[in-house]
Amino acid sequence: MHDVDFDLIRGFYKVRDIKNLTNNAKKIILLALESNCLQQKMYYHPLSFCYSVLHKFPNNETIRLHIWNTQIYDIKPPLDIHDHYYKVNSFVICGCIINQLYQVNETANNSEMNLFEGGYSKSGDRELIKTTKEYEVIANKYETYCMGEIYTIEHDEVHSGGSVDHKIAATLVYTEQPLDRPPLVFGRKDLPDTLMYNLQPVSNDICYQLLLGVNHEINATFTAKNLQTKK
Repeated sequence: MHDVDFDLIRGFYKVRDIKNLTNNAKKIILLALESNCLQQKMYYHPLSFCYSVLHKFPNNETIRLHIWNTQIYDIKPPLDIHDHYYKVNSFVICGCIINQLYQVNETANNSEMNLFEGGYSKSGDRELIKTTKEYEVIANKYETYCMGEIYTIEHDEVHSGGSVDHKIAATLVYTEQPLDRPPLVFGRKDLPDTLMYNLQPVSNDICYQLLLGVNHEINATFTAKNLQTKK
């Protein structure tokens, strides 16, 4: 995406500039639709969304696009409770996003949840291995964020997420201050000892449909807001 200034977008995140993030997010979606520039650069994520790394900075920070569309991709992830090795800054392009936070405590009291560890191969595949460490995982703060809002998940925050009511949603994500450690992942102790996730690209046709759905949601929301303003 040569027509997008990602350094400028990173700056907009740092000052929470909603107006310019909105304009740039819309620009990215339109450019991707017009130029097919995300073809063969979008992948299925095991947490039931599709994603593309739009830009990677020299310090390994990134700008990413995440899209939820259950008509195209809908799975129930067995390992959806996790943290990140980077700080997540998500701007909601369209729809609404759930952010469920958790409190986790290591325990020896025969908990139902275990810690899973693992990493990514050079090809992007991921292997997660169940450890003997048991944790008490307690649902804590429940948050929802909708179109035009921005939220942050800190390095040490454990969460799960998804789109509200399984509707189309999309976020533009700035991953900040990556650390040199694997993420923590929590799952039921009755899950297999090893879980493999192969990197699976989204086909060009599906990629286009995903972007078209996001663009339709953006336009529909702005039209609805304009009609309400005129009343």
